[in-house]
Amino acid sequence: MRGKRQSSLFGALLAAGLLLALALPAGATRIKDIARFGGVRENQIYGIGLVAGLQGTGDNVRNSPYAAELVVGMLKNLGFDVDPQALRRLDNFAVVMVTATLPPFIKPGDTIDVTVSAIGSATSLEGGVLLQTALKGADGKVYAVAQGPVSLGSTIGGGGAARRNRHLTTGRVPEGAIVERAVPVTLIKPDPDRLFTEEPVLRLNLSHPDLTTATQVAQVVNDHFGEKLAKPLDGSTIAILVPPDRQRSLIEFMSEIEGLSVRADQRAKVVINQRTGTVVVGGDVEVLPVAIAQNGINLVITGGGAADEAAGEGDSATLTASQAQDQVVSQSLAKVSTADVVAALNALGATPEQIVAIFEALAASGALLAELEVI
Repeated sequence: MRGKRQSSLFGALLAAGLLLALALPAGATRIKDIARFGGVRENQIYGIGLVAGLQGTGDNVRNSPYAAELVVGMLKNLGFDVDPQALRRLDNFAVVMVTATLPPFIKPGDTIDVTVSAIGSATSLEGGVLLQTALKGADGKVYAVAQGPVSLGSTIGGGGAARRNRHLTTGRVPEGAIVERAVPVTLIKPDPDRLFTEEPVLRLNLSHPDLTTATQVAQVVNDHFGEKLAKPLDGSTIAILVPPDRQRSLIEFMSEIEGLSVRADQRAKVVINQRTGTVVVGGDVEVLPVAIAQNGINLVITGGGAADEAAGEGDSATLTASQAQDQVVSQSLAKVSTADVVAALNALGATPEQIVAIFEALAASGALLAELEVI
């Protein structure tokens, strides 16, 4: 009976519309997966352009007078002197905002995707072609030039049910921009904090700041190279001294650091989406003894916890969930985790709303040993 109940838990999970993401106890992961070197970053660029070749779905010049001004300016650059009044009836072009992201280490001549978005009265960019548009960075310099046919996405579905993406005023130009200027990347810098007796240093920034992880990363780097090269500055940044013999092979040195494995730490957290009934649990979060009654569901947890483990009492916790006399789930465990609670509630057929309410009650009572975030 218990085996059948256990095997049906996943089906019940899907039926309840509940997504449970459980992270296993923190294991070893590469440094490159949890951190990046300072200076290695993306950069955003943008520009104002024109999409031509539309079939009557472009800007209404009367409502968007700047559209005619852009067309007149473009034609003047090509040697044509046009009266703006002559463009009053044109509706086959649209003014668009063109945006793109420059990846780190990209070089002139490389191509990147761009996104175009109508900013005037155009109703569709379908079939249009983006005319040559200069894309600038925050410093006002041109970093790429974009041009090409606008794609609005592929057909969704198949057969008679096929339909097009109906968001017609935003599209993409795949590999539509050619990079004209490289973004300077400064990897090593002087040591203003005087952490080391030598210079220069690298800065390694964690994607998710954590004091324990920062300390462990520094320790792993020092152990690997056999000298104290790394020091955590705070929960986000680790300073790494570049030895003189590695300054000529800096990229290999950085790659070696990225490949090191570290046991990343994380804060126990439970995220609840009230709208969808989603519960996301990070880590093996423990639940302390508690008794909760919620909309006909009774949840009782007794025993267990760190005190019983220290005393060597072993499997001493009991989790009991019931909805009616003939619906009871009971387990004996060394400790009760959020995974056990969710599994028991799903075995009873609890709704997402009931599960969310029970987790909120667990947090309010102090029995949930994790940070609770409701979105």
